[in-house]
Amino acid sequence: MYDNINKRRKRKKNRIKNIPISPTDADIFSDGSLLLVQGRCSTDGAKMEPNAQIYNLEGQLTDTFLLGDGISQVQIDETDTIWVSYFDEGIFGAIDDLEPMGADGLAAYSKSGQKLWGAKEYSWQIAMP
Repeated sequence: MYDNINKRRKRKKNRIKNIPISPTDADIFSDGSLLLVQGRCSTDGAKMEPNAQIYNLEGQLTDTFLLGDGISQVQIDETDTIWVSYFDEGIFGAIDDLEPMGADGLAAYSKSGQKLWGAKEYSWQIAMP
């Protein structure tokens, strides 16, 4: 269950059942929808499974996408950009030698999970290999 304060500042409680991931982070978008993120990823050997889910105000799943493995922290800013920081497995890779999404150390994603920015794109990294 999570509390959601909508634009009219009324409190609404939502119950979400049967969540297929084990969330380690959560934040709320400006429209009140909820982002749940699991810090570690599962893999089938060829690809990583989605580890981010968005639930609407009624508690229904509306979207799932991948934010990568080794997530340290997630935060949504006032423009609904999702900021993700990664710990060492996320930066250097640890799952079946797949290219780590978190190689930048810090990345920004859209509400639909599209990568918008990464620290590596600006000639610096959070951690150097």
